[in-house]
Amino acid sequence: YDVRELLDSSVKLMDGRSPLEIELPGPLNALKKPLIRIVKGTVIEKLLRDHDILRDSMF
Repeated sequence: YDVRELLDSSVKLMDGRSPLEIELPGPLNALKKPLIRIVKGTVIEKLLRDHDILRDSMF
């Protein structure tokens, strides 16, 4: 599968919302910010931004 198509599909299925905007149960929610900081400045960040998974308000 093409990862870009999967990313686009996940946003479309959530009516334009990023999968990172949903509340996760328990300690999983606390992992979002550290994981976002890890991908900052990488090709993965660019890919996620291009497909509206990551937004400026998430940093």
